[in-house]
Amino acid sequence: MDGNRAKVRATILTREKEAADTYPIGAAISDIVAYYNAGTLVRAFTELQKDTAVLTKQQEDNLQVLKGVPLTPEATEIFRDLSVAASNALTVISQGVEGTDVPKKTAATEKLKKIVLALEKDKDVSAVLKNAGISSQDTDGVKLRDALLDIRAAATMVNNKALLNTINQAIVDNSR
Repeated sequence: MDGNRAKVRATILTREKEAADTYPIGAAISDIVAYYNAGTLVRAFTELQKDTAVLTKQQEDNLQVLKGVPLTPEATEIFRDLSVAASNALTVISQGVEGTDVPKKTAATEKLKKIVLALEKDKDVSAVLKNAGISSQDTDGVKLRDALLDIRAAATMVNNKALLNTINQAIVDNSR
């Protein structure tokens, strides 16, 4: 309870130096009520519950790490947008590769070759492509597409965000 009250008291001490027009009486009374509430048992139990929840989550994460399960942090908006854009691009390419329209199939295969060529320029990703048995010289669009999907899935499973971002960026940049 003392810690809770100290936080509110610090706010009051900081704001009381302000002019009356920026820290009106209504705000001051509100801060006094907050100071009172910070010292109640209800607030103490609420804060204790929050602290316990944080510690429990940390211990659960530690246990997962000890079991060898990689932790997956929340995706950032940029990461999510890039992943969605790459998935959408691969969906369009897949429709072309699997279709019967020869010009669309050829165009989709060329896009895949262009994506793989861009990825081959990165030495780390190049090794992954080699392990998957694909190169920019391949002419089988389905094989290229399936390998890219498999590599993306494997990178996701082991939480290799750097590889996943590199692949997704190459897909987005080279699928136009």
